[in-house]
Amino acid sequence: MPDSIDIKLFKKPEIVEKKVDREDHQVFEKDMVYKIYSSKSNFILNNWVKFQQQWCNSAYAAFKDYDTYLILIYLINRVWKSYSERLICFSLNDFYSAKEVIVEKISLVEISKTLSIPKESIRRKINELEKKNILYRKKRKIYLNVDRCGVQKPINSIKSISVFLSKSADILEKEEWFGKKPETEHIEKFITKYFTKCWKDFLDLQILYLVRHRKMFGDIETWHVWGSIAASQFTDYHKDIKKSVISKPDDYHNLLDRIYEYKPKHGINASSISDISGIPRATVMRKMKNLVKLKFIKKNKRNECLLRSEKETIKLIKKNYITTQKNISIFVSSIFNLIKNSNLKL
Repeated sequence: MPDSIDIKLFKKPEIVEKKVDREDHQVFEKDMVYKIYSSKSNFILNNWVKFQQQWCNSAYAAFKDYDTYLILIYLINRVWKSYSERLICFSLNDFYSAKEVIVEKISLVEISKTLSIPKESIRRKINELEKKNILYRKKRKIYLNVDRCGVQKPINSIKSISVFLSKSADILEKEEWFGKKPETEHIEKFITKYFTKCWKDFLDLQILYLVRHRKMFGDIETWHVWGSIAASQFTDYHKDIKKSVISKPDDYHNLLDRIYEYKPKHGINASSISDISGIPRATVMRKMKNLVKLKFIKKNKRNECLLRSEKETIKLIKKNYITTQKNISIFVSSIFNLIKNSNLKL
């Protein structure tokens, strides 16, 4: 494999999905998946929260700065999109054996518009990445040094997303059109073998997810703090459901109402959020103060944080949550179509 991958010259196994008769119910449409997931929101959200917390903690740890990480994964994903458009696919080991990869014809304005990060911030953070020898620029091309880019082989993330997909398939397997669920090990091996295609689909989901929350909360660190508070409250709620202390929600609308109505015995404090997220305690306290001001959270007598039941806030969170559910359904249907309905085999 060459040190620098030029997608015009170097090709790997083609990605060509089989043409399947829609009446055979073998192609998994995102709407079919979403319909099932929307009625099983408690199960899906519980597994998604666990995965997302782990992934976000690792993402923040890379640079101690979400915007830098977001810019970097966007650039890498641009490379993988180019591969996918040209029916090129690299395995995990093949991709990470390259010395560098090329991001062609991309402007700061384009990155800024897509990620909703000010152009000057994009310029500054790319300059910082260049100083660290993570990338360099030549005319309108950006060259990413794969072995130094800070986003190393996502082995643990592949394992985690494979578990999430497997648990998701537990629900889908009950539908006749889905068939037998692939085991976690099979999913993990498949993603590893067809890495750049599968991880492109995953980053499509994650980038949209992060950008949406950045817009809502002002910055991703603030969302991460809010997410830790929401996860804590949801975890307590989920435990009570399992103990049959409270009734189960009917759908995603009902689930969010129940979580906001739920009164946990304890909230979560700044020190615990800092320990979980890796974000410095002083930063967490500053973000918490802003979240209280924005009416996203409230504090109890023990100075622990809880979700705040403001009508407009809940409406905003519901809208965002539904979008997340739909995007998860797109990702899940894409991966399972590749595994079960394409010519890509282990």
